[in-house]
Amino acid sequence: MWSLTLGAALANVGCSVSLAVFSAGFNFPMSLTFLHFAFTVAFYRLLAACGAFEPRSLPHAEAFKVAGFGVGSIGFMNISLHLNSVGFYQITKLAIVPCTLLAQALLHDVHASRRVKLSLLLLLLGLAVATVSDVQLNAPGLVLGLLAVATTTIFQIWQGSKQKELELSATQLQAAVAIWQVPQALAAAIALENLCAGLPPALRSEEPGECRTAVGFAQQAANGGGGDGGGGARTLALVVLTCFVALGTNVSSFCLIGRTSAITFQVVG
Repeated sequence: MWSLTLGAALANVGCSVSLAVFSAGFNFPMSLTFLHFAFTVAFYRLLAACGAFEPRSLPHAEAFKVAGFGVGSIGFMNISLHLNSVGFYQITKLAIVPCTLLAQALLHDVHASRRVKLSLLLLLLGLAVATVSDVQLNAPGLVLGLLAVATTTIFQIWQGSKQKELELSATQLQAAVAIWQVPQALAAAIALENLCAGLPPALRSEEPGECRTAVGFAQQAANGGGGDGGGGARTLALVVLTCFVALGTNVSSFCLIGRTSAITFQVVG
């Protein structure tokens, strides 16, 4: 139904913008992402226990693979933003569209019409002129930017193709994948945001001589310290709020991609 597709598109835009606003005060995105995935798993377990949701299992290797690309997409995008300028980050976001067209043609023999390609080209050029400026990058940033584009492209294609291939609903696929994203996101959070030794300064938000970790931030917030997120109660409320909004973002993205395509999702976003 077109109304469900339109609703998913509007919900995704609203939730994505809200998530960016509510998460703006946190400097530990992977730790927050881990909490989002853990909340998603708990939410679907609760629905299943109440009989409101019928979970479906995936082959472990398949679920782990899809989950890994999803976590990689978030992680590489965040690191790319730290290592490169905002202008280059915007370029990587725009590059996902042509890369998706190429990947769909190579992996699934799905080809967009010339009219669609021309429309996308004009759209991307307009967005580039309007949003891209001050492009600065370095070798590590370029590599991680390319990895961000690749993982995001494949993950978004799989969000749609796996639903059809495995005959799953959007929520069933998300629930099955989120179980594996929890330990993967936790491992990334520990490596990037809770271990100071050996990490380049660009991956950490800290003053000279100070090592700030996600665990330290949580302890400070629990003790009522100011920190990045204010008092403990306010920080906890914001974290819980982002969990609900992230759930809405993921549900709407799986639904929109499953009912349309990864290209449509990128255009909407």
